[in-house]
Amino acid sequence: MIYPFPIFDSIPRRPAFRHAPVVLLALLFITASCGIVWAAEVSVDCNSKHKKSNSIAETLAQLNKAEENIVHVSGTCNEYVLIDSFRRLSLLGDPGATINVPGAPDEDDALDIYNSGYITISGFTINGALGEGVVCAASKQCDFINNTIQGAIGHGVSFWGGSGGYLDAVTIQDNGFSGVVIGRGSRAQIRNTTIRNNAGGINVATGSGLYLEKPPTGEIVTIENNRINNSGLLVDQNSTAAISPGSTIINSVGQGVVVKNGSVLTIAGNITINAGTKGAVTIGDLSLVTFGADDILTGGTPVVNCAGKYSVATGLPSGVTTNCP
Repeated sequence: MIYPFPIFDSIPRRPAFRHAPVVLLALLFITASCGIVWAAEVSVDCNSKHKKSNSIAETLAQLNKAEENIVHVSGTCNEYVLIDSFRRLSLLGDPGATINVPGAPDEDDALDIYNSGYITISGFTINGALGEGVVCAASKQCDFINNTIQGAIGHGVSFWGGSGGYLDAVTIQDNGFSGVVIGRGSRAQIRNTTIRNNAGGINVATGSGLYLEKPPTGEIVTIENNRINNSGLLVDQNSTAAISPGSTIINSVGQGVVVKNGSVLTIAGNITINAGTKGAVTIGDLSLVTFGADDILTGGTPVVNCAGKYSVATGLPSGVTTNCP
């Protein structure tokens, strides 16, 4: 075979660069002189009495936001956490790590992520906030893994401003508004997650997207017992959502699922939606829901309700009551 360029072994080898140690020392000297801080892996013990090492916020302030950083956290952290303009950051909780919002007027949320790149929050219990539990805004990717987010007066988790997000093995419970909100052109993927006992389940709105994913192994997404007159899943204002097989939306006080105002929902099959005395699925104006043949839909009559102009339901399971054309 004729190569259009010399293969590696045919390239003449140059003699070793005898001055490499001098160059390395010079680079180290320049780096130190310019005050450049490289990527870091650090630890925070919120139960420590040493102020320099017992605060997440204080530790984040010392890091170079342009580099990749890993912060290990242990103990109970009674503080508001702001992650702003970090390129890549992992905040990893040791077993029992907790964030409690202090409740100051200008610190309504427990944890806010703004204008950042790739952020991972893993291993925390995040307790009650005067505002929202966790907010991801104007950020490329916010991943929440193996967390419990509970007791906020507002939403549990919010994605805003074109953000991307991922929830895996998260429990979102007992929040005063929706468990998860995805809005203003944001997108989120959810797996292995339970969303329960909130005012509403998941709210997808204003041109946003949601995918409830079934992992190769493990648990699926459960949305249950959301207690106010809201739906388990709301897809609204030109948004899209897809539900993979095995997910359940059950025991909502309101309707199981509402899709309206130019939105689209695809239900892959083997989905359980139980809305008690109200309709399992309501389809509003200019909206489409595609069902799977083996979906289990129960609720008031009609179980699938076309309630707006140009409401469309396709692929309905046999025996399901509906008023859809």
